[in-house]
Amino acid sequence: MLPGLLLLAVSLLFASGFELSLKRNPKRALSLLGLARAATAARDTATAQRAYGELREIWKKADKTLPELKEIGAIAAAKPSSH
Repeated sequence: MLPGLLLLAVSLLFASGFELSLKRNPKRALSLLGLARAATAARDTATAQRAYGELREIWKKADKTLPELKEIGAIAAAKPSSH
């Protein structure tokens, strides 16, 4: 049980760091990706959906072979849970 709680705490800490970065540099792709991944790890589906959605919009004309685009498509297509 402790490793799960530790992962959750670390994920929330990382998410807050990425949110701070985005306040300083809005729409920065790597900060959005980090936030989306941290939110996913913390099971904050709504935040992950929002971040992946913004990334999808920013990268809509990006090289389709980027591995991040598959990640974005898979997560952004999922429906947010009702927490």
